[in-house]
Amino acid sequence: MRRCGVSRFAGVVIRAAEGVLCLVLSIVLLAFAPADACSAEASSPSVSSGITNNITDTQNLLGSAVTTVSNAIVATKKQTGVTVKLLYVPSFSDIQLENNAANASRDPAAWAEDLLTAQKPVPNTVLLAVASQEGRLVAVVSRNSASWLRSQRTVNELSDAAQGPLEKGQIPDWSQSALAFLNEIDAVKRRADEAPIRRAWTIVGIVVGILLAGVAVAVVIILRCRRRSKPGKHAGGHHLV
Repeated sequence: MRRCGVSRFAGVVIRAAEGVLCLVLSIVLLAFAPADACSAEASSPSVSSGITNNITDTQNLLGSAVTTVSNAIVATKKQTGVTVKLLYVPSFSDIQLENNAANASRDPAAWAEDLLTAQKPVPNTVLLAVASQEGRLVAVVSRNSASWLRSQRTVNELSDAAQGPLEKGQIPDWSQSALAFLNEIDAVKRRADEAPIRRAWTIVGIVVGILLAGVAVAVVIILRCRRRSKPGKHAGGHHLV
């Protein structure tokens, strides 16, 4: 009678499953670990560029909504850790960075980045600069920000969110543009926080599927071994001697 090492094979399968489960737990823990560890925020230095209380609006474009926008900036800081600065100017081409010969007309984004860098911003700071007469805007992120905020995809999403209310009606809605910008920061931060959870569940689902497939294969092999281990039936009856 042929004997199969069923118990030995089952033990191998169990040990393999335990090893895979340990690997899954390690991957899940890594997925939930924070992607970036930013340094503690220092107190905001004095700003020589004229930006005060995070909003510069000498043209009074925000009007009576300035308080609403200011409160939303505070709420965004509390919820996401992002410091938002709003700058409204008539035209990018008419502005130069203090003590710098670079003119904004060459590249508004580069000018805005230089302006933000000159302020020595705390980590995770975003500047939205708007040229009211040109209907253009640029969003820049400080270099000491987390990767989810620094990514070009995030910058594009923030810019698109702020640009929308400026193009919908005949008159640009400056306050809604600012609020849409802030809301998009909240949305991007939520997606960034949920990304590790989604990755972890995806990994768990894949590994569980592999384990189930392995168990199914093991069951089939065990059943075949049991069939082969049973005595075979002999043809014909018993003969008397």
